[in-house]
Amino acid sequence: MDAIVYGTLISLGFASLENIQYVFSGESNAESYFIGILRAFTAIPMHAICGVIMGYYFASYIFLTKKYSLLIKSLLMPMLFHCTYNFLAGISFPLMLIFLIFMVRFGLAMHKEFVAIQKNKYFEEESKSL
Repeated sequence: MDAIVYGTLISLGFASLENIQYVFSGESNAESYFIGILRAFTAIPMHAICGVIMGYYFASYIFLTKKYSLLIKSLLMPMLFHCTYNFLAGISFPLMLIFLIFMVRFGLAMHKEFVAIQKNKYFEEESKSL
């Protein structure tokens, strides 16, 4: 679970810096406010879900299996989602929102699956060697 939390926190830190850059790129105050509000409701959740996806695959690689495909997915899946979001944001706001809803559902499903894996996990006893 730590990998998911850390991935999400890192992605939200990146989203904050990216949002500041976009807000200050507005030509007028009204445009800057619009960009800030729009990104608060779209880009912040997108980055959070990308962090969940990255953390899920990375934690699966580290703790469940050492398959390199999971490590590669921890980088490629968030990049694919981010690129798709950027593409849709440039051409169609309604499509971007539909994609964002899909991403949220996907991220929540991954989180739910990881919680189920953790609940079924057997714990090792600590060694009492002195």
